[in-house]
Amino acid sequence: MILAISVIVAKNHDGIVKCNSHPTRDYNGLRDSTLIFSDDFESGISSWTITDVTNPGCFWHISTYDSYDENGKSWRMGDVNIYPDGGYLDDWYQVLDTPIITLPTDNLTISFQQKRAIEALGDHENFDGWDGLNVRIRLANQDYDEAEILTSCTPAYNSSSMYGFGYQHEEDIDGIPGIPGWGGSTDWTQTMITIPSNYANEDVIISFAFASDPNTSTATNPEFTGIFIDEINIADVLISNCDEANGFSNYTNTPIGGDLWHLYETELNSVMGCFDAETNLYNPNMQNYLKRSCTIFRGVLPDDLDDVKFFLDMDIKSELDDFNFPNCDYFSIEVQHYIEGEPSAWHSVSNPTGDPDGMELVFTGSQAEFVPFSFGWLGFNELTELFEFDGEDRIVLKFRIGFHSNDVDEFSGIQLDNFRLFYTQISPTDVVEEELAIADYELANYPNPFCNTTTISFNLNANDAENVELMIYNIKGQLVKQLAICNYELGINRVNWNAQSQASGIYFYKLVVDGKPVEMKKMILIK
Repeated sequence: MILAISVIVAKNHDGIVKCNSHPTRDYNGLRDSTLIFSDDFESGISSWTITDVTNPGCFWHISTYDSYDENGKSWRMGDVNIYPDGGYLDDWYQVLDTPIITLPTDNLTISFQQKRAIEALGDHENFDGWDGLNVRIRLANQDYDEAEILTSCTPAYNSSSMYGFGYQHEEDIDGIPGIPGWGGSTDWTQTMITIPSNYANEDVIISFAFASDPNTSTATNPEFTGIFIDEINIADVLISNCDEANGFSNYTNTPIGGDLWHLYETELNSVMGCFDAETNLYNPNMQNYLKRSCTIFRGVLPDDLDDVKFFLDMDIKSELDDFNFPNCDYFSIEVQHYIEGEPSAWHSVSNPTGDPDGMELVFTGSQAEFVPFSFGWLGFNELTELFEFDGEDRIVLKFRIGFHSNDVDEFSGIQLDNFRLFYTQISPTDVVEEELAIADYELANYPNPFCNTTTISFNLNANDAENVELMIYNIKGQLVKQLAICNYELGINRVNWNAQSQASGIYFYKLVVDGKPVEMKKMILIK
């Protein structure tokens, strides 16, 4: 699940939640901590890798991998360099065009074999599919965006409204009537399509189009190895066994946001920024990543790690818009670790182990001056669960910091400094008090799932709690209700929430005590 956070909650099929920044607070440092890794960018950025994912490249190609004929070749949509067997990434739009074909008067049909290994179908608002394939036709003198989707298909498209095409790539934002396509995985399948009669005797181009959404791809499931096509026959005019390209062409149909990460000098130090150095603004439609690897040796850490907690932090200055997620500016901080020598998927630092019940957060909000991430966006920087050495003398962690912009470029983006990892030794008293404090909140709601009305309960044991709030977010990360609890009592408190005006779906409720988020839970509204 991915959510966006000020804190706010995006789409949840593996989810994004949005989290906005908190107002800047006085920062006097943490209690006794020991630095184990740091990069202040004063020595340059040679250890960092920069990626612009809006310009992924073109990935339809002739391949022997999983080909239709065991000893032959097929068209494959996938990047062979994606671990372990190749595949695709989020936010792709890949097109394979035939050469120009002069169609006959009759026999206006397309036949081909297809195999899919992509994300399964799923529902979200008006959409009933995520990543998918469809086939389009256009006159030879038309551009791709004028192409018509061919819908007289056998087997029929199994999705009538695909999120990847419709929302992510803005071909039908609200999903009505929707961009149809085939989603999910299937073995080689004979496919037949009827071409409308108005294209008879015309010079045309046929396009095989694939689009992916912003979450869930080969990076999260290595079994998603892409799209495969073979034995193409178009009206008996173009016949291809796909052993050679024979005039086919491929391209990416995503707007290129550009790579703007760069090192710049302030009066005091070197800082990383993701904005245009000439205009001090970022580009629209950006999705940039800044990545590096960190090796932590067991010998630099205390002998006993039972009472040690590990954290990530960095100083961040940001100017981002305040639109609703996902059509807003946001940044992400993700980590990848190794399990039995194999790399995990990338996960937000809010859910570093990839717990299926955890929240994958991205972050938004503006900070006029540099502030530690741990203070601007409270409670999402602990990495203790990743520090499992299992007899090894080191662990390797990879980090990537992403910046995503919408189609507005009026702000200065994000700036970073002093990336660091550190640990804090917790005394037994601290551990007991912390465990008690967490356990004592007992945040819950009943019934869950519920219809229209539910009761949220929580336990307060702090005499000095001055402000208590309940924040309720929908699955898009939008705040739908903020409940200020003025007359709270020590012990169990109960608050009713009437959700009659809300749509069925997943909601998140968060308890905030004196400005600090202390616990968040999920509830399901069913009407």
